[in-house]
Amino acid sequence: MKVTVKTAQSPYEDDVREEMDVCDWLNVNPDVKAVLDGVLAEYLNSVSRHPFFPSDVIHAVAKVTKDTGELCKTANDVFYYDDNVIDRIEMHVAANRAAASAIRLLMEIGNLRGRQ
Repeated sequence: MKVTVKTAQSPYEDDVREEMDVCDWLNVNPDVKAVLDGVLAEYLNSVSRHPFFPSDVIHAVAKVTKDTGELCKTANDVFYYDDNVIDRIEMHVAANRAAASAIRLLMEIGNLRGRQ
């Protein structure tokens, strides 16, 4: 994800702007950047597959709960059954999906209907 930042240091200089990666601008650890890139990719995939997010609080939170439940299931598979690479990959995918759902909820929380 890119942001445009002002790079001029003096009020007498031209308003110089530079486009840079948001994680570089925030000086984020490269490992955190990799995780955020995965979550952002899943978020964009989620929005393109399902453009309409639930419009009421119950169904919106239920969507996030469903995705976190799938993450718990994959964690149980890793912990109680055969801990292998495939299960770890599935857990990683489920974690990205749960994070993407939580982002969608956070972005829509002010627009969600309550009880009417």
